[in-house]
Amino acid sequence: MTIQPLLLSDLPDAVADSAAALAGLSGKVSSVSGTSPITSSGGVTPAIGITAATTSTAGSMSAVDKVKLNGDTQTFGFSAVVQTWTKPSGSFNWCEMELIGSGSGGGGGCGGNSGTARGGGAGGGGAARTVWLFHFADMPATLYVVVPDGGASQAGGIGGVAIGLGGGAGDLTTVAIVNSLTPATTQIVAVSGGSAPSGGGKGATSGAAAGAAGGSSLTTSASNANIAAEACSLYSKSGGAGGNAGNAAGAAGTDTAISIQSCRNGGTGGAGSTSADFKGGDWTAASGLSGRAGGTSGGGSGNVGVKDSGAPVYYGGTGGGSSNSVTGGAGGAGTVPGTGGAGGGAGVTVGGASGKGGPGQAVIRCY
Repeated sequence: MTIQPLLLSDLPDAVADSAAALAGLSGKVSSVSGTSPITSSGGVTPAIGITAATTSTAGSMSAVDKVKLNGDTQTFGFSAVVQTWTKPSGSFNWCEMELIGSGSGGGGGCGGNSGTARGGGAGGGGAARTVWLFHFADMPATLYVVVPDGGASQAGGIGGVAIGLGGGAGDLTTVAIVNSLTPATTQIVAVSGGSAPSGGGKGATSGAAAGAAGGSSLTTSASNANIAAEACSLYSKSGGAGGNAGNAAGAAGTDTAISIQSCRNGGTGGAGSTSADFKGGDWTAASGLSGRAGGTSGGGSGNVGVKDSGAPVYYGGTGGGSSNSVTGGAGGAGTVPGTGGAGGGAGVTVGGASGKGGPGQAVIRCY
């Protein structure tokens, strides 16, 4: 290796280069630190970290804490077979079960000759909704959930067999410790209500069919339950009743003023007819609720059940309109979990079919 001597003539340039290099370092990072909960090992190549949070100081969240924060929600809709809830992993405190039974179907409208007395079908009842709260630690590894379908819709009366058919009954949603569609009372952990709604009355050639009563609530956490004796709290609400049908002498289905007191409402009644046409029963607007129209006169079909746009209130189906010249209007289906189907309207030769009740539902949340 050959070493080149630094000549005096080169000295000014070397000094200038060194000064420029030193000036370039001005304002550059010489060490990195962190403000709690951020940590740093210091120096120009530090190791950066974050301390774990405690109940009194900020910091990083563990995966276990994140799972607990998010909670675990498992939702079960109608199924013809038993469904399985699996206890989630994680350090949860509470297990909440929100159970809604299925709504019942409305009654079919009466069919017959033009100008004769024909009644509409009545609305089916809404189902009860019950919320249970348990200690998470008390829950077994597996629970079995039975969620029923809505009560069946029914055909309207035809010709000489003018009377329609009564609506199908709703059923209860259950959570049990055994894998069975029909668990014994002592095997049930939680249930949607005390009773299921019956079906709406059938359209006939006299009078007006009565709407079905809603499913009843529970009044004690120990009712129909095994582990439920350990329930920490209980909230239960009865289902709303179905609306009456229009009279066979000719009348609209009975309008129903919806109330937030029954959050899962029944269906309204179909219209009756003699020599004129009438509309099906409405859910009438009240107290900021939007309401829901029945089927138009002349055999218009009712509307399906929906959630109100501005409140946690659920409408059942609305009744079918009656006709003195064509088939009666079909009642609207409940559609929304726990709501009732509507009655069919009276018609010529064929009465309107009723609406099916809304299915049940189970939502199990851990947090």
